[in-house]
Amino acid sequence: MASALLSGTCLADSFPSKPLRIYVPNPPGGGGDTIARLVGSKLAERLGQTVVVENKPGGSSVISTDAAAKAEPDGHTLAFITDTHSINPVANANLPYDSIRDFAPVAQLIRGDYILVASHKSGIRDLQDLITKAKAQPGRYSYGSTGIGSVHHLAMELMSHKAGIKLSHVPYKGVSQAMADVLPGHIDLVLSGTAGGVVPAVAAGKLVGLGVTGSSRVAAVPDVPTFAQAGLPQFDSSFWFGFVAPAKTPPAIVDRLNREIIAVLKSDEVSEKLAGYGMKAAPPLSPAEFRQFMIEDAKRYKDLIESTGTKLD
Repeated sequence: MASALLSGTCLADSFPSKPLRIYVPNPPGGGGDTIARLVGSKLAERLGQTVVVENKPGGSSVISTDAAAKAEPDGHTLAFITDTHSINPVANANLPYDSIRDFAPVAQLIRGDYILVASHKSGIRDLQDLITKAKAQPGRYSYGSTGIGSVHHLAMELMSHKAGIKLSHVPYKGVSQAMADVLPGHIDLVLSGTAGGVVPAVAAGKLVGLGVTGSSRVAAVPDVPTFAQAGLPQFDSSFWFGFVAPAKTPPAIVDRLNREIIAVLKSDEVSEKLAGYGMKAAPPLSPAEFRQFMIEDAKRYKDLIESTGTKLD
């Protein structure tokens, strides 16, 4: 044990000794990718080392996360994770990793809200219009998500359950791909985090904003009401982003990364950019606190899936 501690301390003293790599489960241009690149670029400045973001979309984040789980546990590889990390153990009985045991939680980055948007081609004018039309024609209107069992899928199923409507689910590898289809009206709806291109598209009049989860409107699109203001107060959902490292990464390195990332998130420049996306940094958590949050979040989603009867196959 003493030898292992000494080895970990030596590694921490020389960290980082090479470029860091962040595996991101989203395609380039999506909300998660945007935040990973923002934090990664500022982390690089603080560490004095290059940080490379590598996109590995698909498989409801499993492809990206599995790559990180199998990486060398030396602190130079991180996985960008979201709520989907909490859902996957329930949605996929054959995960190639254990979502808690095989990772060292590093830092939670963001907690934020969603915005539901509709294509102009759908003819949907607002949330109550969607509910009225969807009740009249069950299954007629479609929504895109980041995959079966993804947080977007579950949030939309919860919204549909609360509103008493049935929508058709179209899974994609990432929000940016769903966005590419909702803009011309190939699908009718997308629920997305407020980062990325969704809010600018609403602000530019390219999409119809139907509702924002959470308690307040997004400054960039002040005409879009919250779900409570739009008449569906029983629906609320939020998301989070974070970084984890492979299990057995030396605790001294994990702690160093945690401190540096929290400092990045507290900087004025990053805070302003996050505010522009309608986001804010998560309350600073230690690695141990982040682990406990992940455990509790997994239970929350398990209960949600059971209560809504959502099918994940």
